[in-house]
Amino acid sequence: MSAPTRTKHPRFPFIGDLAEKFYYRGFADGDLTVQQVSGIAIMASSTTTHPAFVELFRNMFEKFGPVYVYPIRDTTGQYKWKVAARLDNSFEFLLPDRSLQETMGRYSEAEFLSWIAGLIDSDGTINMSNSGGYVKLTISIHNNDKRLLLDAFNWLSQHGYKPSGPYCTLTKGKRTAVRRIRYKKDMWRIMVQGMGNAQRSLGGLPLRHSEKIRRKTLALDVRPGMKWRDVRTEILSLRLRIRRETLDFIEMASVS
Repeated sequence: MSAPTRTKHPRFPFIGDLAEKFYYRGFADGDLTVQQVSGIAIMASSTTTHPAFVELFRNMFEKFGPVYVYPIRDTTGQYKWKVAARLDNSFEFLLPDRSLQETMGRYSEAEFLSWIAGLIDSDGTINMSNSGGYVKLTISIHNNDKRLLLDAFNWLSQHGYKPSGPYCTLTKGKRTAVRRIRYKKDMWRIMVQGMGNAQRSLGGLPLRHSEKIRRKTLALDVRPGMKWRDVRTEILSLRLRIRRETLDFIEMASVS
């Protein structure tokens, strides 16, 4: 019991309402590895090439315990960043062997949207593209846990968001196109498409990832039926800015 007082890096219990708890759980379900590393400590970690992800991870966990950020090389020899936080046992609700219902109990629409927001901030995308000269808006959530995506799909369906999927986007053993990372499990995706449904969904999502907030803000400024040519410059400029930030961050990892 005295161990927490002896550590050089004190840890503090989770504080926040149920919606906050749902967001953290969604973020963990998306792209964190969460493990019980001792009788009194839980470690949450991930890897990324996006500075906005590191910023968000720090903002979420620094107030509860030590956060570590350092460069690594992955199995393909490419550079990226490792983030990790050492937390106390009040974060047991992040452990992957606890079901959402078991951990959280009953939930409201606002709380479930917080969970969806965490999933998107962790491993989701907000994309605008050219579809026959018009703007197409797509929100995607990716995960290797098909059951988890079905939970999200069913809830979104029941509340009129008209999702599609789950679709298998990468099978076990395949490599990603850009970084050539080999997947150990099948990767699945669900989507919300159509300007009306996607904008209604985005409007209720308490996103925190700065890249995705920028995409959300731009997406909500698009009027239904707007031509691609009218917003093409803004969309491509945002994509390029995020791409440059990512490449600069990878370069920083390679020389650190």
